[in-house]
Amino acid sequence: MDDSVEQDAPGAYPASWVSDVVLSDGQTVHVRPIRPSDAEELERFHARQSPESVYFRYFSPRPRLSGRELTHLTTVDHHSRVAFVATQATMIIGVARYERYRGTDTAEVAFFVDDEHNGRGLATLLLEYLAAAGLENGVRRFTATTLPSNRRMLTVFRSAGYEVASRLEDGVIEVAFDIDPTGASVAAMDRRERVAEAASVRPMLWPASVAVVGAGRDGGLGAEVLANLTANGFTGAVYPVNQHADHVGGLPSVRHTDDLPADVDLVVVATPAGDVPAVLDSAGQRGARTAVVMSAGFAEADGPGADLEHLVVETARRHGMRLLGPNALGVINADPSVRLDGTLAPELPRAGRIAMLAEAGTLSAAIVDHARRMDLGVSTMVAAGNRADVGATDLLSFWSEDESTAGVLLYLVARDLRPRFVRAARAASMRMPVAALHTSMGSGTGERPHDESRRRAAAMFRQTGVIRVSALEQLFDLGRILSDQPPPTGRGVAIVGNSDGAVALAADACLDAGLDLVPLAVPTSDGRVLTNPVDLRHVATPEDFALAIDAAASAPGVASVLIISAPPRLRLDEELVEVILEASATHPTVTFAATMLGSAGRARLSGERHGRPVGVPIYRFPEDAARALGRLAHHADWRNAVGTSPPNEEEVGDPQAARRAIDAPLTRMADDRSVELDPSEQQALLESFGVPVIDRRVVRTVDEAVAAADDLGWPVALKARTRNRLTRSASSGVALDLADEEQVRAMWTRMEDLLGPGFLPATVQQFLESGIDVAVAARRDDDGSGTIEVGLGGPAAIVGEYELGVLPLTLTDASTLVAASPVGRVLTDPLDRVPVVELVHRLGALVAELDHLRSVVADPVVVTTTTAAIADVQIRLGPPPEDFPVRRLE
Repeated sequence: MDDSVEQDAPGAYPASWVSDVVLSDGQTVHVRPIRPSDAEELERFHARQSPESVYFRYFSPRPRLSGRELTHLTTVDHHSRVAFVATQATMIIGVARYERYRGTDTAEVAFFVDDEHNGRGLATLLLEYLAAAGLENGVRRFTATTLPSNRRMLTVFRSAGYEVASRLEDGVIEVAFDIDPTGASVAAMDRRERVAEAASVRPMLWPASVAVVGAGRDGGLGAEVLANLTANGFTGAVYPVNQHADHVGGLPSVRHTDDLPADVDLVVVATPAGDVPAVLDSAGQRGARTAVVMSAGFAEADGPGADLEHLVVETARRHGMRLLGPNALGVINADPSVRLDGTLAPELPRAGRIAMLAEAGTLSAAIVDHARRMDLGVSTMVAAGNRADVGATDLLSFWSEDESTAGVLLYLVARDLRPRFVRAARAASMRMPVAALHTSMGSGTGERPHDESRRRAAAMFRQTGVIRVSALEQLFDLGRILSDQPPPTGRGVAIVGNSDGAVALAADACLDAGLDLVPLAVPTSDGRVLTNPVDLRHVATPEDFALAIDAAASAPGVASVLIISAPPRLRLDEELVEVILEASATHPTVTFAATMLGSAGRARLSGERHGRPVGVPIYRFPEDAARALGRLAHHADWRNAVGTSPPNEEEVGDPQAARRAIDAPLTRMADDRSVELDPSEQQALLESFGVPVIDRRVVRTVDEAVAAADDLGWPVALKARTRNRLTRSASSGVALDLADEEQVRAMWTRMEDLLGPGFLPATVQQFLESGIDVAVAARRDDDGSGTIEVGLGGPAAIVGEYELGVLPLTLTDASTLVAASPVGRVLTDPLDRVPVVELVHRLGALVAELDHLRSVVADPVVVTTTTAAIADVQIRLGPPPEDFPVRRLE
């Protein structure tokens, strides 16, 4: 039965409170609210624990729980009394609960983790779930009582990122902390999530043992994978599973998955689709840690395949396994210590530093083959298939932690990019270049995504630092640099070549790619001094090349050197090859790339210098190299601009004041309906995050309007309750620049006649005589993701042109977003944009902070050289997104 609709639970709880989650050791657990039917299992859980653990939990010896205690512990209301259990298979391995103090927003918490499962991050995980449930139920503060010797529990509270206050009294430690998310607590949760995701897929990519189920089918996928595993020299243990033969592929076979050795790292499944759930269940009972399902016939096919795929995922997670596929083409690890070829590609690519993900079934084999022909150095590669469990988010988390990976290449199919992916992509990009080809059509649908989806994808790439390319060849061009060379640290480039046409072409290409030609003074053997680009066509000896390349690489500001060789007879100059390799070894922080006509299809120069291998990529034409260098230099600029702090570590505004501001409006909201904030509520909410609003008064009579204008100061604007922001006239409900009482009274009468019931209550507002109108709209979707739009406001908004960003938004993101928007084309001086950037940043942070805040539409925002203040705003609250703000597997 589905946990979310379990019939013996006495109180309702949201379906989002039930989830599968990855722990710090990489295995998955199931988290859900406790229920009365757990009594027997809770009794068994209690009996397994040591007397010390029981004493830590209950502060007294308690060898067994009475029936009354079990009933009390398993019967909760999911509001004032909440408890979560973590299970593997059907066994409870952890319990956490809170009891709310009546009439307060404070609750007492307690945790009990199975002795056999300590150190896996269970208590911290369950604290996240308790805190999220508490916030939904109006709890704002947790207290806990623990013994001084229970250091493990004290560490849990502090490592979660909360500001913990504690005191010792009567031999116990009293702990208290607010559970409102802080930058530190959210960052800590994100970090734990990425570490856990990385650990969960490590056995799949760095296995010490592999079982192949379905290996006995002649000509089948399993037989081919088994042959590739053995032919490419996998260094671990291989277990073919075949019930009809004693040996398969020259290896002794295992008759059934029940007979597998315990704790096999990776199980490759290539059986008929209907057999897969049973195979995974059997392997899971033997402790298998991960699985790659190559079988087809699931969600990618018509009919009942989607239900079967759901069963496959459910089975894997029940046993704590991570799953790649179904319909996957496998995994590769080219490291010499592993040599894993769990794919249909017959040969491994060269071992190196590039990780690859291909979300395109049969194209994956071609990508592996191209990587081998390009001599691309690969660390690990994944051909993902249906992505029912393990996907790009998990793999980016792994590669962020993998010291053998220096760059990531992604081939992504069209889909919405969820918040978890955005966080993981940003974290990976902060450590190393990540490049992606994101297709414009959904796999198999033939449909182009909506304009909004394309905008979101573009915003995601811009804000996460992921390098977006438009062709597979461009993806490989980036990978070839990262495979052998350090990424450029800046935009400065030097060009050294022996062909005036090719050198000039390279210079133009570098400038078009956003690179800067660094001024140089390079002496030659004939007494001349050459500048950048360095054209050696008259003195193109290897010695002159060596002097010029060394001078260029040594010059301040040069981050990369592009070498152009065009010998008259189109033969590779081996002496020049030695010069280039020596220069690359001598200048290890400079990025080298080459275009060498006559290299006869050679993809890279390689050799050994000073005891280490050296490689320099060769490109067919200078434009290809320049484009790749420019994109990598742009990524370096992004990293330098963003710094090292993720978005949620930037403290903006007062979250507690913001929550207090929406408490009253939320009481007016029905279960599934939204509610609009009135002007005073808007003011309180926006002030909590420092968002300026032009001073205004709500009035119901003309005398109140005149008094308000006297109080605010003349001139003023008069606005009807219902108005058209795209026009400014009495008939549209907006009158500006009213200078005195006579004008206010006359306009009041006119608007009252024209608008009737839509006029009152009206608003009187200060009128700013100069400035431009800007529109900013921040929204949160049902899946928990958020966007923010920036464009021109007021009458100019009729054009409908805007730039889109995704939440969360750093200050740097906000600056880039405003610069790229129509506002940036009007306010060309970056200093003039500062007030807009700050307002956009604060509005984005406000929407990202409050789950109930579904939209803030500010139009117009009046911008001057010193201020940006909201003149008109609509704020809507609604039910929080179904996405429970805790770690979970999607």
